[in-house]
Amino acid sequence: MRKLVRDLRRVKVAMGDGEKKIYPSEVNPITKMGKKLVASHDLKAGHTLTAEDIAVKSPSDGIPPYELDNVIGKVLTKDLLEDDNFLLSRI
Repeated sequence: MRKLVRDLRRVKVAMGDGEKKIYPSEVNPITKMGKKLVASHDLKAGHTLTAEDIAVKSPSDGIPPYELDNVIGKVLTKDLLEDDNFLLSRI
């Protein structure tokens, strides 16, 4: 019974405060394993982006994949080579 009471008291601490935090030790792995949007092939300035023009790759040092719908339909202002990051300054 004593263990049950102890474990029940630990539940509140284990559940946390509901706020998601990134600890310093997690920054590098999150960047390395995260994803970004890149050009799937060479693209010329003035090209209107479609889903076929975009690939998702690591590391996450560019526009995140959840922004895909905001990138499709944009017109490139500069040429992109295959695997170049999409940057807001280029679209």
